[in-house]
Amino acid sequence: MIAADLDFVVPINDGSEDISSGAGFGIRVGQQLDLPALVLTPELGFTYAGFDGGVKAYRGVAGLRLGVGEILRPGVFAHAGIGRLSFDMPSGVADPSHTAFTFDAGAFLDFTLLPFLNIGAHAAYNRQAGSDELDAFQWASLGAHAALVF
Repeated sequence: MIAADLDFVVPINDGSEDISSGAGFGIRVGQQLDLPALVLTPELGFTYAGFDGGVKAYRGVAGLRLGVGEILRPGVFAHAGIGRLSFDMPSGVADPSHTAFTFDAGAFLDFTLLPFLNIGAHAAYNRQAGSDELDAFQWASLGAHAALVF
C-alpha cells in the first residue's frame, strides 16, 4: 500500500502567539494485512507540517494502523520516530531548531468500495520532544488521505 495525506495543522499550547495554524502532508508505505473483519497495516512514513510563524516539523516515522470493517472502515493509528523541528529565526537570535523523538496517535474513517483504492479522513495528536532550550512542541492535525492497495 502507498498512501498520501493532506493536513490542516494547529499548534497546541505552544506558548507563543506568533505561531498559528498551517498545512502539511505525508506519504506512507506499508503492507496491508486483511484478517476477518480487521485490516492491520504496519507502515513507514514521512510527514511535514508547516505553521504560520516560521515553524516546520519534518518527521520519519514507523507505526501501525488497525481498521475494522469493509466498505466503511473506522480505525486507529500510532507512529513513532525521529523528527526535526525547524524555526525561521532572525539573524543574531539563537536558533532552537533540534532533532528529537516524535510520535502521533489518531483515528481515521476510510471508504473502501474499490478494492485497490481507499479514501478517507483522519485526525491526530502529534508531539515532538523538546530540547534544553525548548519544551515539547504539540499539534493537532485534521486531514484527508488516499491509499493505493496492491
